[in-house]
Amino acid sequence: VLSYADRHPVQGMGTWSLSLPLYIRGKPITGLLRTGDVLEVGLLSWDGKKGPWGRGSYQTVMLGVIRSIGQRQALAQGSLTQVAVLSGSHLAGFLLGDAVNYYLAYGSLYGLFKGIAMTGLKGVTRLDQGLAHYLSQVAFEVAQIARPYGGIRDLLGYTLHTVEGEGVFDLMFANYEGTLWGFLEAYAERPLHELYAAILPQDRLGLLKGVKHLGKAFGEDQARAVIVLRPAPFPYGLSGGGGTLGDWPGLVLHDLEGDFEPAEDHTADWSDAEVKNAFYVHPRALPLDETVVITYAPAILNLDSWRRYGYRPLTWATWLWGSNANKEVAPEFFSRLNWRVAAQHNRMDEYAGAELTVRLSPHIRPGERVRVENRLGDRSSTFLYYVEEVRHAWTPTGPWTTTLRVSRGLPEAVYRDAGWFVEGLREYS
Repeated sequence: VLSYADRHPVQGMGTWSLSLPLYIRGKPITGLLRTGDVLEVGLLSWDGKKGPWGRGSYQTVMLGVIRSIGQRQALAQGSLTQVAVLSGSHLAGFLLGDAVNYYLAYGSLYGLFKGIAMTGLKGVTRLDQGLAHYLSQVAFEVAQIARPYGGIRDLLGYTLHTVEGEGVFDLMFANYEGTLWGFLEAYAERPLHELYAAILPQDRLGLLKGVKHLGKAFGEDQARAVIVLRPAPFPYGLSGGGGTLGDWPGLVLHDLEGDFEPAEDHTADWSDAEVKNAFYVHPRALPLDETVVITYAPAILNLDSWRRYGYRPLTWATWLWGSNANKEVAPEFFSRLNWRVAAQHNRMDEYAGAELTVRLSPHIRPGERVRVENRLGDRSSTFLYYVEEVRHAWTPTGPWTTTLRVSRGLPEAVYRDAGWFVEGLREYS
C-alpha cells in the first residue's frame, strides 16, 4: 500500500482512495482487482500504553466497493513510477447506481424478482418500520447484488430509528423514480433526523436504537457496514418552552488531550451563516405556502435574533403526520416537533466550529463527541464538539493523521444546562 485516505461524513456516504503499485508480483493490478470488488480496510489505534510502535487495537474503518481503477505514471530523476489509484464508496454505494421506477420493475419485469410486487405500504404507524420494509423488500430486491461470500443483505445492514408520529401514513414506492438511496433521502425527515452510511464495530452498534438488520461482520472488531437513520442527537425543546439534553449525554465522548491533542494549530470559529430565528412546520402531504403554515401550526420565533440578523426562517415539512391523524391534536403535535427542531437550531451564532488534526485515531467515528481545550484570548476553557466528519490519511512513512471537522462547540458547562438551548424562543399561534 502506497497511500490510503478516506472521508466519513455524518450526512451522506463515505468515500475512500487507495494507491498501489501498478504491478504486484509481476501481474498488472487490473488482473487482480476489478470494479465492483469489495474492500476491507483496518487501521491500528494506538492505545497509549504499548509505545508508539505498539500493536494497539484493530479498527475497521472502511467496508467499501471499488468504483474506479486508474493509473498514474511519473518520470523523475531517471526513474519511472507507475501507480494504480483505486477509489470508491461505502458499501451503501451499491444503492447509488440503481435508477428504477419500482412499479415498472415489478410489473413489466416481474419474472426477475421474487415474491409479490410491492407498490407501497399502507397503514404504517412508524416511519422507521416502513423504511426497514422498503430496504428489505424493495431496495435489496431491486439491487440483486451478489458476491461469492454473500449478497447485499449479507454485506449491508441498517439501524433505523425515527421520532414517533401521529396516526398512520403510507409509503408509496410505485410513483418514485430515482436511486435506491434517493428514496431514503426523500423520507429522511431532515432536519429532524440524520441519515448516513457508517462502519461501526459491535460495541457501537449496541448503542443505537430502532429497527435493526445486521449483515456480515468484518475484522477483529466485528464491524459492519450499516445505514443509520436516527433523530438528530442534540439537546432539544419541549412543548411549553422547556428543554432537555435528550440523547446528547449518551453519545460516545473522546478526550483529545496528551498524545491525542490536536497536532496542528486549531481555532474555534463562529459564524452567523447557520442562524435561524423563525420556525414553521407542516405536513408534507399538504403543499402549503408560508402564510398558510403559520395558521396551521404554531410558529416559534426568536425575536432578539430576528432584530440582530433579520428574518431567517426554517420552514420544514414532515411525513410524521398520518393520513388518519386526529386534527384536534394537530397544534399539540406540530408544537412538539417544532420545539424540538427550533431549539436544535437556536443560537447557532454562539456555537463554535473547528477542524482538528490529530494522530491517527480510527476509534473516533462521525456522530460522536470530542472534548478539546480551546484557547480563547487569555483564558482556556474546555469545549465539547460534535464530530461531523472524520478523514484518515496514511502512507508507509507517515504522517498518519486523522482530521476531524467538528461543530456545535460550547463550553462543557453549557452542555449541562438544557435551558440554554431554548433561551429566547417563544411560540406564537
